[in-house]
Amino acid sequence: MVLGRAIFLFCTAPSEIELVNVSSSADQYCNDKRPSRSLLIETLGILFLVYIFAIPIYLALRWSLILAPILHLLTYIVFKRLFMLPSSNESYHIYSHVYYRWWFLQRLWKLNDPWHRMLYGTSLYNSYLRWCGARIGVNVYLRTSLIDQPDLLDIGDNSFVAEDVVLSSMTYESEKTYKLTSVRIGAKCKIGARSVLHSEVNIGDRVTLKPLTAISK
Repeated sequence: MVLGRAIFLFCTAPSEIELVNVSSSADQYCNDKRPSRSLLIETLGILFLVYIFAIPIYLALRWSLILAPILHLLTYIVFKRLFMLPSSNESYHIYSHVYYRWWFLQRLWKLNDPWHRMLYGTSLYNSYLRWCGARIGVNVYLRTSLIDQPDLLDIGDNSFVAEDVVLSSMTYESEKTYKLTSVRIGAKCKIGARSVLHSEVNIGDRVTLKPLTAISK
C-alpha cells in the first residue's frame, strides 16, 4: 500500500490538484494546510532515478554503447508526458503532488546533462528540446542545459544563448508556495554567458545581454 500511494502521488492528474489562489484567504489556507515534506516519496524517487539511470547503461554494455545516451534522453521525454505538469502562471503548494513531479523531472533532466553537453550548439539539441515541449525557432544556437522546465521555454529565430545561461521557470513566492512561469526570448537576441533569466521573463527581439546579467519580471 505504501508503494501504491507513492505511485499515486506521482501520477495524479494536474486537474485533481487544487491550485493556490494567492490571496489573503489562500494565505490562511497555506498556514493551516501546507503539505509537509515526504521522506517516503523522496526516497522512492531517488531509488527509482538510480534504477532508470542504470538500466540503459546495463543494456548498452550488453548490446551497444550508443543505447545509453539514446535511452536516457528518451526516458525524460516519456516521463515528461506521463507526469503532465500543469501550465504556467499558476501557484502551487511546496511539497504538493505537482511539486514532486517537477522535482523528479528536474533531477532526471540533470542526470542527462553529460549527453546534453555533447549536443550543445547543434540542430539535434534544438530538436530534442522541441520533443521535450520547448518552442525553439530556426537557426537558434543554444549552449546551456540549465533549464528546469523545457515546455515553458520559448526562443525566437536566429537567437544565441551562450554557455551556462540559467533559464528558470520556477519561482518561490513564499516559504509555502511556488509558481511555474514561462521564459521567452525574442528573435535575433544574444544572451551572454552565465546570465540568469527567471520569474516570467519576456525578452523582445534584437536584445543583447552582457555576460552575468540577471533578468526577472
